Amino acid sequence: MKKGEHKGRPAPGDRGLYDFAVIRDQYGKTVTVRSSSSFDSSGRMRSAVWLFTQDDEGKSGTMHMGEYHTYSPLLGVREAKMLRDALDRFIQSRE
Repeated sequence: MKKGEHKGRPAPGDRGLYDFAVIRDQYGKTVTVRSSSSFDSSGRMRSAVWLFTQDDEGKSGTMHMGEYHTYSPLLGVREAKMLRDALDRFIQSRE
């Protein structure tokens, strides 16, 4: 494991969220896979996970034309399965 990486632990803060992993790439950028406490449009709790990314300086976005932009997808179970399956296909194609 690289410095700052882990395979799961409680997320910072008092909301009771969980970081399933923090992964650091060869350029020092990170991906954090964190549980979400989101609600759907009808107010029901939704099973979801955030994918947060940061650059090697710890920034999660960029300024462009005077506005701060960041893109951290919030995946439901369906989308998380699609991502998992895509990563499995990538891994299998390299073994």
